Amino acid sequence: MGVLIAYFMYTTIFSLHAKSFLSTGLLGALTTYSTFAIESFLLLQRGQIFLVFSNITLNAFGTVLMASMGFYLSKIFIRYF
Repeated sequence: MGVLIAYFMYTTIFSLHAKSFLSTGLLGALTTYSTFAIESFLLLQRGQIFLVFSNITLNAFGTVLMASMGFYLSKIFIRYF
C-alpha cells in the first residue's frame, strides 16, 4: 500500500474514487483473503482437518448467508420505518 500511496501522491492519473477503490477496497480484500488462506493452510499443516473444513465452510457460506440476512433485514427495516 505504501508504494501505491506514494504513486498517488506524485501523479494525478486517478480520481479520488479510484484511489479509494485501489487502496482500501482491492488491497483490503487481498489481505483478508490472504489471512483466510494462511489460516486454513496452517490448520491443515497441523492436521486439524475438521477445523480446516469448518473454517472454509463458514467463510464461504457463512459470509454469503450473513450478507443476505443483512440485505433482507435492511429492506424490511427501510420499508416499515
